[in-house]
Amino acid sequence: KEILKKMEEIKKEKKLFGFCLMITDILKNSTFLYIVSDDFSPFERAFGKIKNNEIYLKGVVSRKKQIVPPLEDAF
Repeated sequence: KEILKKMEEIKKEKKLFGFCLMITDILKNSTFLYIVSDDFSPFERAFGKIKNNEIYLKGVVSRKKQIVPPLEDAF
């Protein structure tokens, strides 16, 4: 909760549409993506249903290959 609160503060301060934090577990080959946004629909188009500002992405470990391209397509 504290991380999401700080992310929201930064989003407002920088006047961003959204802010993502990617925490990857390379041993489990997966990522938790935490998101704060004015509108979650682009993030949900890219990755699926977001619940409580987070989504678990099994098999996702590369920001450059697996996070950015779906976000570019969704936006």
